[in-house]
Amino acid sequence: MREIVTEILSGENLRANLSTLRAHLKSKEVTDHHEWIDMLHQWGTEENDLIDAIIKSLENVDPKTRKNAALLLGDYNEIFGAGDDAAGRIWATYKTDDTRFVKASYIKALSHFDCSLYMDELKAELDKLHSMEMGAEEVKHVRELRAEISKLLENCQSPREVKPIQPIKKKHVIVVEAEDYISKNIAKYIAETLGEKTGLISRGVKTSTDRVMTIAKLPYYREIWFLIRFKTGKSNQLDQLAESLWDSELMPLLQEAYGKADEYTFKIENTDDLLSKNAKMIGMAIEEESKYKLKNVITNPDIYIKLYKKKDGGYAVYGRLPGLGADRFEYMHENLPTSMSPVVAAQMAELIRPYTSEGAQIIDPFCGTSALLLARTMGKKPKYVYGIDKYGQAIDIARENAAAAGADIYFINRDFFDFTTDYMMDEIITEFPRMENQDRNEVDEFYRNFFKKAIEITDAGAMLFLLTQEENLIKKQVRLNAGLELVRQIPMRGHDQIYILKRRG
Repeated sequence: MREIVTEILSGENLRANLSTLRAHLKSKEVTDHHEWIDMLHQWGTEENDLIDAIIKSLENVDPKTRKNAALLLGDYNEIFGAGDDAAGRIWATYKTDDTRFVKASYIKALSHFDCSLYMDELKAELDKLHSMEMGAEEVKHVRELRAEISKLLENCQSPREVKPIQPIKKKHVIVVEAEDYISKNIAKYIAETLGEKTGLISRGVKTSTDRVMTIAKLPYYREIWFLIRFKTGKSNQLDQLAESLWDSELMPLLQEAYGKADEYTFKIENTDDLLSKNAKMIGMAIEEESKYKLKNVITNPDIYIKLYKKKDGGYAVYGRLPGLGADRFEYMHENLPTSMSPVVAAQMAELIRPYTSEGAQIIDPFCGTSALLLARTMGKKPKYVYGIDKYGQAIDIARENAAAAGADIYFINRDFFDFTTDYMMDEIITEFPRMENQDRNEVDEFYRNFFKKAIEITDAGAMLFLLTQEENLIKKQVRLNAGLELVRQIPMRGHDQIYILKRRG
């Protein structure tokens, strides 16, 4: 690296050396700024001299050298800090450089600096690029430049909030995306409660309804996707998608959901390798076809667009409104990575619902942040509910979540095996801790102690709802404890299953 730095300072072989130094820095060979300065001093160089030499390279007659210099300055600033002067010089060079394929690199470099001083100019530049007429040879570079400026502007602005959805009253074809084990329950609800026809598909449940807002209140689906239907005669082939989408149900759906606006934002979610390579170009084509009334963004779009390849080689297009159903779990103010997600908790609560009772006394021995207990309390109304966990942080969060949900739950920061009570429990509901990497004898002992305690705190007729992948250990304990009956096991989430057990009389 010493030789590379020396040659950059003397202006030798600049194009290659700038690129090579950038590769060294991006590989994180040196990340400590003081260590880097010490290295430069050992080579007889000051950091400011190196930065000045790179900045001077922005004036080089070779466009690829200018490109490499800009990109190096951007990466250098991200790692060590190159100063505002470098950003000003990059932006000044951008404005004077007419070489189209280089310009996007200047913007990419600027993304590593504070660009607040250039926001108005950048917006004006983007507007100019939107309105310009492009020759065939310019399309690729202009699109790339637009994308980089849009990305830079988006990153420099405050994150957009997810917009609330207005009531959707028109009839739409939707896919309620869910796991196989819960799809039948969703289909049954839609058919029996809403009176709509349904079909089970690989991704969930498909239906046509004007009651989307009602379905969106269900807690146990993953996402809802609207089928974006094309007008008769419009092509579903990849090269025609932008034109077909602009003249499809997409804009009417956005107007219904958000009201009429000058522009809406979207983001394409990839579903196959071809789209992964072409998503950016498709997004740009949609922007152009809509005259920028549809704007491609990185985060918090008004609609996510997903494309599925069909047997005819064309694509079916679906859209997801991120605000739809977003308030289902507002009470979950916080969660931990090791805790059950509220969707999974709602799914388990729904699957065990036929076996639960009104007025039950319920306990979760490993309650975590309370997602499962809260899901259970939103079903048949219990009498008393207890949540136990030996981790204090989990209990603190659980109390906050329960308070937000308005749920009356007694939380106890204690190891379940040390728990005592004068009241017998009617239901035990829990997800067992993950113990795949622990000694099998220890795991066996853990399950043995759990069932001993479970029998101690329950009477005849009590129900146990246990989520685990330890099938052999569950069935072993059922064999060893004559007072337990395995009523049902329900496949759920990969190798996990819900085991529904009953205390015999």
